[in-house]
Amino acid sequence: RYNLMLNLFDMNKMQEEAKKAVRKLEKNQNADGGWSWFAGGRSSLYITQHILAETGRLFDRHICAPNDKFLSTYTISKAINYMDNEVEKDFKRLKKYNPNYEKNYSLTSSDLQYLYTRSYFLSNKKPNTEAYNFYVKKLVEYAKNDQKGCIYLPTMAAMTLYRLGKAEKENSEYASLAQNIILNIKKLAQHSDEMGMWWKKEGYGYYWYEAPIERQSLMIEAFETILQDYASAAEMRI
Repeated sequence: RYNLMLNLFDMNKMQEEAKKAVRKLEKNQNADGGWSWFAGGRSSLYITQHILAETGRLFDRHICAPNDKFLSTYTISKAINYMDNEVEKDFKRLKKYNPNYEKNYSLTSSDLQYLYTRSYFLSNKKPNTEAYNFYVKKLVEYAKNDQKGCIYLPTMAAMTLYRLGKAEKENSEYASLAQNIILNIKKLAQHSDEMGMWWKKEGYGYYWYEAPIERQSLMIEAFETILQDYASAAEMRI
């Protein structure tokens, strides 16, 4: 009985802390819909996309839903509008200062973060802007080429393509590209009894896409979602 009461107390405490965190997020959202690094600061596209991406993951895993003791639909809608508007502004600058952008532009980590985040909210309001369509086109090009460097960004690309494929059921290419990316990444995996299934460290951890724990978490999600490879996912959890 004591352990049961202790567990209930811990659950109540966690729920109360979660409510405080949500209230803080609601309060700190700027008028333009974005969030800043610190309360009262200028809105940051990176921070806003990070918050929206994690929110999307919670919804996608059915851990919570809008207005269910979490961010309201209104708050999320404002943040999505901010994100789309900022990306559109950046795209207009790209067109202005790079006349040959269609041929020589390569997808950046920020572009991938946007597409990955946006793919969680296609049912809310699917964007049909010139910027969005251009970056999706570049995403397909990226997926068809050899993705050198870190594996975090290709995995984000695969998850994005997978969700695009679900949203646009008539386009089977997205699902096929997503599977190919993860299958290629699987070939690079290391295996051991002590550490299970893992990948060698990349970079020095300076950038957000070099964080090892986040990378492993995303890999587990990708293997389960795209390949339904639950055995590999279990090995990754060791």
